[in-house]
Formats: sequence, C-alpha cells, structure tokens
Amino acid sequence: MGPPYERTVEKILSDLKNEYISKDSGRNDYGVSYGRWILV
Repeated sequence: MGPPYERTVEKILSDLKNEYISKDSGRNDYGVSYGRWILV
C-alpha cells in the first residue's frame, strides 16, 4: 500500500473499489472519501 502521502487519489480509489482498504481507512488514513456526496 505505501505511506498515505505517496499514494495517488486514483490508486486509493482503486483500493477502495476493490475492497483492499475500508471506507473508514480511506477516509481516516488517506483523506479520501468514496461513495455518495452528503451536503452538511
């Protein structure tokens, strides 16, 4: 996987899509969210 700062958004999204990392890990470790947009 590699350090978060070395991963491209495309690779992180691919890992999320292929379930190599969880949505929580994507958000918390890599700062990338995947899924529906929510307006707050």
